[in-house]
Amino acid sequence: MRYLQFIKTIDVAVRDKKSLDFSVATWENLLGADAIEMKPEYSPAGGVSAFHVPMPTGELACHSIGVFMPTNDEAVNPVGGSNLKDFMDKHGESTFLLSFMVENVEEAQAYLEGIGFKFFYDEPVRYAAGTHNFMQGPEELQDLWIHICRHDEGGLERWLEGEEDSGPYADQEMGKKARDYD
Repeated sequence: MRYLQFIKTIDVAVRDKKSLDFSVATWENLLGADAIEMKPEYSPAGGVSAFHVPMPTGELACHSIGVFMPTNDEAVNPVGGSNLKDFMDKHGESTFLLSFMVENVEEAQAYLEGIGFKFFYDEPVRYAAGTHNFMQGPEELQDLWIHICRHDEGGLERWLEGEEDSGPYADQEMGKKARDYD
């Protein structure tokens, strides 16, 4: 069975505010869209400042390019803090994460763990548009982190409109264990 369906986002690591602003502006110009700042509650562990620049979406399309800057080296966060700083110390400013949509996050995680990959969280957690988890970047993939996720119904649209606090799972705290959607 194929678990990874299509790339959802491509995230880039930058070292400082100047690089963050320059990269975000460049992606906005290239894609003809305004960046959406990642709210602090999306990353409860902190340690990151990030923006996503939406791409034209279709049913099976990449949704955005993310630009991430570490803000606190002590934060334990899959996409920020010391993990992001360590990645840049080794690879410089570059793509650090590929995000894939999956039909069922729990099943995809179990399969990937079964073939030897390790995840940041023991089980999927809630995020702005659905449930997700992060596969820690193995050397065999040049240390790239892999993100797997599933949007809840209408999740992407609510996020694009800034309405992610509404919808069927709005009562769940970001970064906490996710209820089963199915």
